[in-house]
Amino acid sequence: MAFRDLLLHIGSYPEPTDNRAVVSAVEFATVLNAKITAVAFVYEFSVPSSLLGDMIMDFGAMAAAEHQKSLRNAKAAIDVFVSTALKSGLKHDHILERSVASFIPDVLTDHARLRDLTIIPLSGMDDFQNFLAEAVIFGSGRPVVLLPGTETSLAEPAPPQRLDRIGIAWDSSRPAARAIADAMPVLQQ
Repeated sequence: MAFRDLLLHIGSYPEPTDNRAVVSAVEFATVLNAKITAVAFVYEFSVPSSLLGDMIMDFGAMAAAEHQKSLRNAKAAIDVFVSTALKSGLKHDHILERSVASFIPDVLTDHARLRDLTIIPLSGMDDFQNFLAEAVIFGSGRPVVLLPGTETSLAEPAPPQRLDRIGIAWDSSRPAARAIADAMPVLQQ
């Protein structure tokens, strides 16, 4: 079975997914000749009201500012995704979800279950993004590709995607056999 419908998670908070990771994901989808859907989450913040808290610090305004930051980051990353996909001539779609942080792993996992493969960019210091990746890997029942964090300078362009080297970690276990079977469409490329 070929991978025809991919999902890309784009982080929006506290920092957005690096644009180079978005470009790499689109290039990966192009190599597979697959449709790609990007999903970005706009974080909702629930702040209980407190008379004393509101007098000392305006937590409601702080939460609203962080929500707006998440919205700006998500929209900007989606714009990069859409323009990159259009330039590639790739079939694409995007979803902008609104959620509190605690529901995001379940919602993302639900989206991943409906796709052939999910792409999750990782950055070294973002523990929540790593947690999301783990939730999707163990909860979706679908293959997941993790894009490593970008360590190069912003001025350096990302190298083009090529599928010309294969590395397989094999321990004769059921998960290893499943991983190889799930990766077969990519390995055949």
